Amino acid sequence: MIILPHTNFSQGIILARKLRKVISDHDFSTVWHQSASFGVSSFVSGVSIEETIGAADKALYSSKSKGRNCVT
Repeated sequence: MIILPHTNFSQGIILARKLRKVISDHDFSTVWHQSASFGVSSFVSGVSIEETIGAADKALYSSKSKGRNCVT
């Protein structure tokens, strides 16, 4: 989990896409290639922290079900 204070949803998506690409493009010495899936949500006033984390978790599993290595 990465918490990004003072960051809106669009900025969170942009960062997740950059991180996904860096991980995907990097040659790791022992496994050569890795991928990462990301689920992004944004805290909205009136929504609990638990619901916000739950939305990110749901988005993460959506990314994984789409074949992994993506941002949802």
